[in-house]
Amino acid sequence: METFRSEYIQHYDRYLSDLMKDETAAAYMHRAYDYLEMMGDDKVMHLQDDNPKQLQWLLVACGAFLAAGDHWIDYELNDDYTKVRKKFVPPNFRKKILQQIQEIS
Repeated sequence: METFRSEYIQHYDRYLSDLMKDETAAAYMHRAYDYLEMMGDDKVMHLQDDNPKQLQWLLVACGAFLAAGDHWIDYELNDDYTKVRKKFVPPNFRKKILQQIQEIS
């Protein structure tokens, strides 16, 4: 049975620890994570790879990245989980969002 892209991204934590034990997978995911971190505003990363294993690694890395820190504010996925885009977020908007979250918690 095929695993959906959304599964690897939304539930990255189910896969991450096992994948990090594989040196090749870990190195690949570190490169993908670093690339996402260095993306400029309005840049798009296509979540594609011809190798199914590497596609899984890429999707898990993307899920881990989006969950880390406040990345979810700056990045958005398209509906079919084939692209991630870094968007410009004004500093005052970021501050307001984070304040609202703290008030709720």
